[in-house]
Amino acid sequence: TAIALADAGVHYVVLFDRPNAADKWTKEEWAKPDLVERFIDNLLPAMDIVAQEGLVPVLPGLDPYGEYWDPSFLSLMLESIMRRGAETLLLKCAVGTYNFGYDKPLHWGTGGAQAWPETKPYQVPEGSQDHRGFHIYEWYQDIVRRVVGQELPLISIAGGAHSYGQSPIGAGLSRKTLEMARMMACRELPDYVLNLTFYILAAGPNDVGYGNHWYESDGSPRYAFADAIGEIVANRRGALAEAQHVAGQSREPSESQVENHAIADSKIHTEAGMSKLIDHYLLLPKLDGAGARWLFSMIQDYMIKYHPTCGHSINEAILAREVTIVGNEQVVSAEEQRMLERTGCQVQRIPGNTGAEIQKSFEILARK
Repeated sequence: TAIALADAGVHYVVLFDRPNAADKWTKEEWAKPDLVERFIDNLLPAMDIVAQEGLVPVLPGLDPYGEYWDPSFLSLMLESIMRRGAETLLLKCAVGTYNFGYDKPLHWGTGGAQAWPETKPYQVPEGSQDHRGFHIYEWYQDIVRRVVGQELPLISIAGGAHSYGQSPIGAGLSRKTLEMARMMACRELPDYVLNLTFYILAAGPNDVGYGNHWYESDGSPRYAFADAIGEIVANRRGALAEAQHVAGQSREPSESQVENHAIADSKIHTEAGMSKLIDHYLLLPKLDGAGARWLFSMIQDYMIKYHPTCGHSINEAILAREVTIVGNEQVVSAEEQRMLERTGCQVQRIPGNTGAEIQKSFEILARK
């Protein structure tokens, strides 16, 4: 089976599923002593078979609400593998996680056990937090470092803003889901977090998880944020491709390449539903000397009345709720204007192809 998986292009193989949950065992096996040790008896041979085929064995994801406290189960599992002399094999593995948001804020549990030392198994004192949230990866990696002595990669088996059996409906869960995707796309999560697997993209009426599905059988999105996340990923891929292209060149990246890369990253932030940081941005043409002095003298009355943030950067303009472009399409192209609009900016352009026409437009606006 491992050979077939390797031939099919598989890289990671998750071994078993949520062994800390009682319903994954028969009642008789669950009641016997040394549950973790008995589980490792079965896990180790499977790990070895997978690793021999050049694949990455993934230790099973644990249920954060399982009957056996998952941090304890993970710790004992790693300790058993190390004690049996299989450290070399363990270092070829990844660790599976179920990082759902459940009913917690997105930041819940940030900092891991070191940040919340008063939390105990099944006991979360008032004012404290535990691992049962999106940041579960920090808690698990703390355990890995302590037991193994180094980090292991973490594989998200399933996750999202919701929990099992709860459809991700509503603005709050949509924003949390988009923010999770943005954090992953913008590489704001630790490098050891290799992926984020949203549960569940597609499922039939008779399939497990159907109530959580994002896409209908005809491919249409069930929720608006599904397509938005697709755009986030596509934009990030474009930004990374550009960065790799620049990195492969022997010269320093040009100012336009740097700007375009920054635009892509800023676009990810705004498309992910992040709040606009600037109320009104006046996007000005870049002029030098007398031209710049003339421009600023021309917009003084407008600035006194409307108090915009002024600058020359598309990257900054993306962060504004309202953008006023000064100049024709030679200054800011039609495509750049559409890009601003796609990221949620309300855009207007000061009409006029000459300095006199633009000045007249500003005078009219200042009198309104």
